Amino acid sequence: IEIYKSNKPYITKSASERHELVRELLATKMILQYNESLFSANWVLNIGATLSIRFPANIYLIKGMDKTELEIDFLRAYDSFNYTSLPSKIDKSKTTQADNGLILFNRSKFGADDFHSDVYLKKDNSGNLKPVFSEQYPIESLSNLFLFDLGKTHPIQATFILYPYRKESRAMELGKLTAFLRQNEAGYFGLSSITPDSIHATVIYYDPLYNYVNMILVEANRWQLFSNNPDPIKITFYLYIPRDDLKSGAKKDNTFLIQSSYN
Repeated sequence: IEIYKSNKPYITKSASERHELVRELLATKMILQYNESLFSANWVLNIGATLSIRFPANIYLIKGMDKTELEIDFLRAYDSFNYTSLPSKIDKSKTTQADNGLILFNRSKFGADDFHSDVYLKKDNSGNLKPVFSEQYPIESLSNLFLFDLGKTHPIQATFILYPYRKESRAMELGKLTAFLRQNEAGYFGLSSITPDSIHATVIYYDPLYNYVNMILVEANRWQLFSNNPDPIKITFYLYIPRDDLKSGAKKDNTFLIQSSYN
């Protein structure tokens, strides 16, 4: 946390000076600003100077909770989340044509890496745009499952990697989980590998306000994905990773390396 007075670093020299500063702050309206992963609380003082307290957009700092507390809070909030499947709406003005004949919606990337928020669409016989979910497009279908509400029920077997060095396994429902995450976070899909039988991917959910990510490692059976009674998709879940703890460009098969030890 840094304190500035008229854009210059400010250090109080005595306890009485600090008490006087606190009294003036309490009597002055605060303006909170956010810019590029940094919050700034600003007060215009009676002397005409502006006092600013700047602090990083860090969820641990802002909420006053450690990683374990945030993880417990996440699981409790998910359990109480009231989910109703409502297929997401498509804004035709935000669509573009892809080279493979599909139509892309909601295009953006996570940083400079190969993680995208694309939703893959195709026109039906009536000319209406529908999200792709078919054996013909296994990668695009899996991406759509995580980034868009398809109105489908799909089981998942989740392993949460919790702090410190603890794992918790849960049977969950994919639609509910992704709807819960998309409340405050933007989703991005990155393909790791594909074989004749399986697809491995990493899905990032990024909260730009608190500057953290939730990271999901995905393992899906390529053919069970489209079964009427599918086997669960296996996921490994890392919660509340500060954005700066993802090594820039240091990833293997689209799986980020985490600087801090979470597993």
